[in-house]
Amino acid sequence: MTKTCKTCKRNVTANEPIYTCVACNACFHLSSSCTGLTPVAVNGIKDLGGLAMLLCQSCHDNNVRDKFVRSFTQSNLVEKIESLDLNDKLLNMEQRLTEIVDRKIDEALKNTCEKVEKTYSSVLSTNLKTEKAKIDESQTKHSPRHNIHQSFRIQGIREDPAKSKAENLVPTCDEVNKMMETLGLQPKPQIVEMKRMGKFDNARTKPRPLLVTLSTEHEVSLLLATARRKRDELSKANLYLLPALSREDAIRENQILKKRRELINNGVEREKLSVRNLELFLDGEKVEVSSTDSGGPPTLD
Repeated sequence: MTKTCKTCKRNVTANEPIYTCVACNACFHLSSSCTGLTPVAVNGIKDLGGLAMLLCQSCHDNNVRDKFVRSFTQSNLVEKIESLDLNDKLLNMEQRLTEIVDRKIDEALKNTCEKVEKTYSSVLSTNLKTEKAKIDESQTKHSPRHNIHQSFRIQGIREDPAKSKAENLVPTCDEVNKMMETLGLQPKPQIVEMKRMGKFDNARTKPRPLLVTLSTEHEVSLLLATARRKRDELSKANLYLLPALSREDAIRENQILKKRRELINNGVEREKLSVRNLELFLDGEKVEVSSTDSGGPPTLD
């Protein structure tokens, strides 16, 4: 069937480019004279080919374009919706998204755990021996820290060398409580910690001194003052209360005691020797004590 251009009324040959109005199906030569479009627009429509959906001027003027667009869009949309099961599609999408998220989370957790484990292992392997050596060295060189102003020493608290440290703990506590009752302090001082000074040796015949820490410095001052007043009573029980010493003073005391033992072993009478204010005296004359007479302060057990 021969087609006629609605604008120029001429027949359209098979070789001539044309376009058909999508609203009224009228045929037009695809040229500027028949369409009223610019050459650029005409060339663009030619490039689009069948993808171009064009309306003639009459349909445009009669607002047919909007009706056509709505009808065309709605019909295509309904057709596509009817061809799809949206519930299934949405469910499949949700499942896929869940799987993707779970997989990504698992991968992230796995990578993080591997990094942490690797870092932790590296740190342990690099620093563990070094840190342990530092701790061992510190423990060897220094006694455990204690506040000397909140502590005092007790000499004479019995210790059974045939028993272990744990077995000696209860009778030691009982002896300290009896001593506190002898002092009669009210309120009774609160003991925070008790430690023996020196290494445990089951061959010892003399009990090791006991370092006792109280809750406050005031309690220690009050206890030592009371002990001085009741010195004779405590001496009968062979108990002696002394202030705690700093590390330097403890070293000095060890040096003095070692020198005193040497003099006694060399025949000096014990009664002629006395220790006052961390100094050793023989018949009232000061005895020089060198720093080589002792290796260090006693450790705490």
